[in-house]
Amino acid sequence: MKTSLFTLLLVTFISLSFVGLSMEKNHATVSSYSICFADTIENPKDSTQKPEIMPEFPGGLEKLYAFIGKNVVYPKEALKKNKEGKVLISFIIEKDGSVSNVKPLKPKSEWIGYGLEEEACRVVYLMPKWNPGTIEGKPVRVRFTLPVLFQLN
Repeated sequence: MKTSLFTLLLVTFISLSFVGLSMEKNHATVSSYSICFADTIENPKDSTQKPEIMPEFPGGLEKLYAFIGKNVVYPKEALKKNKEGKVLISFIIEKDGSVSNVKPLKPKSEWIGYGLEEEACRVVYLMPKWNPGTIEGKPVRVRFTLPVLFQLN
């Protein structure tokens, strides 16, 4: 059972790494390439504890990417300066499925700037409640890292 669960999680992670979406927005493309799962934060001393069932965006990955593509507005300042780049956003899916603690993963001194980090955070805060992750059938808090790639056409 543990081997098949590990294989399923591994296949799922590999699959997630190759899923992508491009949506035209203000002459720019916004793409999300993967979701990196971090850890549950129920017991900070046991960072190896992973949810048996991972949180899921309502409707799955395709709906998540569609949500991001629909809601991201390429910042005007970034368009003017032709700025592109990948923004890593960290956030927590709470026990009730709500999104909290949204922030760029990199320190502010390493930001791309021009509003890209702020825009990615804004869109993550807009997300509806997810189906929460569980361990032994009980909802748990789970930290995610979501890379959002801003590209100009």
